[in-house]
Amino acid sequence: MKILTFSTYRIDAPRHGGQVRLSAIHTVLRSKGWTTQNLAVYAPSPGEASENDEWLFSLDGKFHEYLHSQQGRTDVDAADYILRNPDLFDDAVAKIDEFEPDVFWLEQPWLWPLVAEYKQVRPSCRAKIVYGSQNVEAALIRNVLGPITREAAERIISKTEKIENDICLNADVIVGVSMADLSSFRRFGKPIQLVENGVWPRVVPSGVEYWRKELKQFSTVLFVGSAHPPNAAGFQELLGDNLSYLAPNERIIVLGSVTSLLEKPGYYPANRGLNLSRLLPVGMQDASGLSTLIELAKGVILPISEGGGTNLKTAEALYNRKRIVATSTAMRGFEDFIDFPGVSIGDTKDDFVANMKRVLADNGAPLTGYTDRQTDLLDSLIWTSRLEGLPGFLGRLTGDARANQGPSSRGFTPTKDAEFTVLSPGRLRPFLGQGWHDFERQGTWSKEKIAILKIEMRTLPPGPVFVSAFVEFYVPSSKKVQLEIYTPTGHKSSHTVSRSNRKQVINITLSDLDFDDEGLTEIYFESDALFHPNEHSRSQDIRRIGFRVNKLHIGLSPMAQSSAGSRGPRRLSELLWRTVSTRSPQPRR
Repeated sequence: MKILTFSTYRIDAPRHGGQVRLSAIHTVLRSKGWTTQNLAVYAPSPGEASENDEWLFSLDGKFHEYLHSQQGRTDVDAADYILRNPDLFDDAVAKIDEFEPDVFWLEQPWLWPLVAEYKQVRPSCRAKIVYGSQNVEAALIRNVLGPITREAAERIISKTEKIENDICLNADVIVGVSMADLSSFRRFGKPIQLVENGVWPRVVPSGVEYWRKELKQFSTVLFVGSAHPPNAAGFQELLGDNLSYLAPNERIIVLGSVTSLLEKPGYYPANRGLNLSRLLPVGMQDASGLSTLIELAKGVILPISEGGGTNLKTAEALYNRKRIVATSTAMRGFEDFIDFPGVSIGDTKDDFVANMKRVLADNGAPLTGYTDRQTDLLDSLIWTSRLEGLPGFLGRLTGDARANQGPSSRGFTPTKDAEFTVLSPGRLRPFLGQGWHDFERQGTWSKEKIAILKIEMRTLPPGPVFVSAFVEFYVPSSKKVQLEIYTPTGHKSSHTVSRSNRKQVINITLSDLDFDDEGLTEIYFESDALFHPNEHSRSQDIRRIGFRVNKLHIGLSPMAQSSAGSRGPRRLSELLWRTVSTRSPQPRR
């Protein structure tokens, strides 16, 4: 199978988040036998080596003049570079024709006008279209425009909205990095697939003794960022315009092209000299240099205050077991890690700075105290784990028979004697994914607005699988809760809950496209509210809770057609793979 991805950056030497993500997708797909290629329309970075690669379309000087005249952008307007030049367009068409892809994957929407035009001139093309979203771009673009005229801003905003809407309407599936982002696309009625961001294992550090000597006089934390404007904006918002609170022996190591924004004249209108003296800019570093600085710094700061998607630097800091000073925004998509050792959250300048000062004052000893479950979750941040279901999903999308080969050696096997099973709360532990409090035999409460149930089947039946969840909500008097249900193929249902109907049976139908190549699927419950019981009753429970699943019915026919009161087969191992808690331990990477 062949996949052609489209991006506005190269991925041969990945540095910033988008490059790392797309490169990882290529790496994992190739390891599963896919043939991959990336078509990039991009603006070369200063000093970047020129590559004689026929799939790289580097913006030339004439187009940069055009962008300057339009106050345009090298991402939003990238497709125009090829569409305005018939020779370049013919060249791109010829390359795509020769490659004959089974899947077009657009990582971010910007080159959709190019793909749409290709589909116009090649109406026989049957390649499936995947929109790989990293953000809700129409919402994000307003915050990154910079000082341009109102007319130019309106043009860019309008064009962004049109491109993003058009690709969502024409995509066969929308892939997102978080359920929060994917919920924004539910209005398009398209299948959705959650493909979370991850991290590669840290490579062997280099130059350790050099950097140890350079840093030996200082207590340091590490800030890593690209020249994406929200990175600098968050730094200024969360750390302030005056860094005099940092002691003379305390420094913030600044790694990446965000340095160019922080050092730009006028960025610090006051206290410029003092502020810059508290920063240790180290520029761009390769993977081994990054490993060294992660090792030597006492912690990592994530001063992210805006933007969508999820942050790869958060995954990197978590996986490497570093002390983390973050905002709630920086932990978006990683909410299950908020209470891990070493993680501190501050959404105001005072809280963020106080947390950072505590890390700087710490002795820097390795973090300890991780539970087995926390260790497993941290190990699952590896890209190969995050992307393990992707090859199978794409195979089923394209009708590749290899993606549906079976049977596998585990999971739920439907038989005439085992058409359904009913699970009580005490037997649901294996099905609880992210977003739940610690397991309780009488029913485990959700702790996040998005909570996930995991179901794994040994072989997929020829027809749909029907799931009925008996859900109890915590709803104080006079309050209402809105619940949305999603599976990987999209939005399933909406439910408005009040105290009078706080116990509900929610029915979900799963198709084969909902399952990955290992027979695993996830059901996402998204609630718009959580409550503290001690604030609304005499309860001593101070947790934030939303709902709990009291019973789960899984069958090959809707519950109404089966005996809901039956306990089903007692040998549960014949039916359902005990997902999280009884899998064989995965090797440490």
